Amino acid sequence: MATLLVRNLDADLVRRLKDRARAHGRSVEAEHRAILAEALAPTATTRDLIAALQGSWIGELDPDALRDRPEAIVGETAAGASLERIAAALRRS
Repeated sequence: MATLLVRNLDADLVRRLKDRARAHGRSVEAEHRAILAEALAPTATTRDLIAALQGSWIGELDPDALRDRPEAIVGETAAGASLERIAAALRRS
């Protein structure tokens, strides 16, 4: 493992790091590692998202049918508003 030395940190930043470490039950060093790991974790790409969706029930939908009749997937659910926006976008395409 490599070692990282960070100099010239603002005293308030160090205090907040210590508070955060205490709240998570970790040492300041462990908290620093956790923050760096979270901040630099790989993010999902559009390709990853498409692959995940294709592996779900959404991948079974017929895009041509949705383009002709997108309201078929819009129901009276809490997600209806989002689906309505998707349906409108499909109608415009």
